[in-house]
Amino acid sequence: MGTTLVPTDELTIQDVVDNANPGDTICVDASLQLTYLESVVVFTDNIIIVGINGTPIVSPGSGLGFALSGVTGVTIDNFDITGFNGTNDEGIFVSGGSTMCTIENNIIDDNTVGIFFDNGSDNHTVQNNMIDNNGTGILIDESEENMILDNMIENNTSEGILLRDSANNNTIDDNTIDNNEDGIVLDASEMNMIQQDNIITNNNSTGILLRNNSNVNLIDNNTVQNNSIGILLDDSLNNTIENNLVQFNIGMVGTQNFSISKSDVANFAFCDKEPVIGMNCYQVKAVLLTPVGMM
Repeated sequence: MGTTLVPTDELTIQDVVDNANPGDTICVDASLQLTYLESVVVFTDNIIIVGINGTPIVSPGSGLGFALSGVTGVTIDNFDITGFNGTNDEGIFVSGGSTMCTIENNIIDDNTVGIFFDNGSDNHTVQNNMIDNNGTGILIDESEENMILDNMIENNTSEGILLRDSANNNTIDDNTIDNNEDGIVLDASEMNMIQQDNIITNNNSTGILLRNNSNVNLIDNNTVQNNSIGILLDDSLNNTIENNLVQFNIGMVGTQNFSISKSDVANFAFCDKEPVIGMNCYQVKAVLLTPVGMM
């Protein structure tokens, strides 16, 4: 196990990564105020790549900021990854076959997609990042058992978080998801948990959207407010919605805390937290919207 300093020992991050061994730490120095014009591809397991003496900037070398290719146990820590905003560009791309990587303490902004977990990219942790002003903030595609924890996900022009095409058994906890087009979208994805104090506010369309047979998901103990629609279930069954504060979501036709289409009585929603004011927190049974206190 060794430690290498960029740019003192090597001029580029990629040069050090290419020669790294499992257990190595690569420290990238921000004190010289350099911008690292690189696309860093990582093939080595169990290395740590960390910014020190500030937050180093990684900006376009090509279409990807960091690409983790079939690796285990890699950590990307404390970088500003910005400007990868061409077609199909990502700030961080994690390919299928990668597992148990950690993405933490980064600023990920102005990219087409902030973080993309591709088909079969499982068991990763994304925590304590600022994910801001991207197209989509976090995209998980056909990947399972990932943890999205304690992030600020704001001002993205499409989804804050998108799980699609059998992105199953993922956990989304304790994030602030604000002022995106949609807050959290599940598309054909099952058995995910959106829970434990996510604050989902001021999104232009929906706070939480489940569509296209997104079944058997749990939405528990979140605050969903000041979106156009709070929680929308579309063609999705057997979901449980409980212990949430859902309020002040005002759509085109008035209060739009919940909306259900093509979804049957197998969805269960229980509004156990009182709204701050008024009767705009709902219990949902099939397509019937009944204000609390009027059951």
